Amino acid sequence: MEHSNEFYLQVELLLNDRYWDWRRTIDVIELIIAKINKFVKKWNFNRYQEPGKPLYVVLRFNIGIKDRDKIEEVLKNFKHDGIIVNFKLYDKPWKEPYFVIIAHELATQSALRFKHMVDKSKDLLSITESQVDLHRVISFFYCLMRYVLVQLNFRAPRLWEYERHSFVSSQKVSEIAKLCIPPRTKELLRKIKVQDRGSFLERYIHCFFNCIGRQTIIINNKTIYLENIVKGMLLDSILWEWMALSNH
Repeated sequence: MEHSNEFYLQVELLLNDRYWDWRRTIDVIELIIAKINKFVKKWNFNRYQEPGKPLYVVLRFNIGIKDRDKIEEVLKNFKHDGIIVNFKLYDKPWKEPYFVIIAHELATQSALRFKHMVDKSKDLLSITESQVDLHRVISFFYCLMRYVLVQLNFRAPRLWEYERHSFVSSQKVSEIAKLCIPPRTKELLRKIKVQDRGSFLERYIHCFFNCIGRQTIIINNKTIYLENIVKGMLLDSILWEWMALSNH
């Protein structure tokens, strides 16, 4: 353990399979955070599921050393109630660069905000949960991520083919993206070195898709790597703009 007053406590949670759906997973995490919020300085989470194995969640808390036992007691109560099947605590520093930590924390908050919007909108739910219309799902998430980048003051030229087929108006997607951005995001971004901001964006998008359980989706019994497709489209838009600017 680090010899300081604060450290990152890593918790691996094996959830009851009733909570594997991404929205129910976030419900559980928010219940846990509500119980320990007064001990936690900052936090983030990721979902992991290896082939043939149950889903587990990794929560990372920035806490004071004296609060570790209190958090463990809360987790024991969740296990007793059957929400958590098991958990493990790791007292070790989270050895990642600043931009990775910020990407995880902001993406976690963005995912929670997005989840609450999906809960309130049947239209959003039908798009994000679609098991049939691949073009619809890709178009929506591409537009959402593009407008998130625009909100963060990054260049993100539009790919018109997908923008006009997003099934949600550009104005509406822009509003959703704006609501996905946590407070102080731009302030934290300014603290990231310019040379690290590309890596920050890649980690932020990765963590967002991870938190909402949409890194991959199943459409017509085929596994689609949605996160990679959307990342590729965002990079394509920059290349098309660069090519256009070369014509002078």
